[in-house]
Amino acid sequence: MNQDLYQLNNWFRANQLYVNVSKTKYMLLEKQQSHEQKTLDDEELERGQRTKFLGLYIDKHLQWNCHVSNCRKKVAYMQ
Repeated sequence: MNQDLYQLNNWFRANQLYVNVSKTKYMLLEKQQSHEQKTLDDEELERGQRTKFLGLYIDKHLQWNCHVSNCRKKVAYMQ
């Protein structure tokens, strides 16, 4: 995965795009835990437990608990 990140970073630079590593996280969607640290541009990436993607909140187990909880908060705020 670090090799893929390296190649991706090279592509970004070639196209004059830059990744803000301090805002970048990664999440593994697998049953087995990987303990290898992921890096981008020689900086360690933070491993996230959940993220918002296209308006949906997902966690590393692909469960809906986080999304449902967030929707409930929004509905309660609107009432």
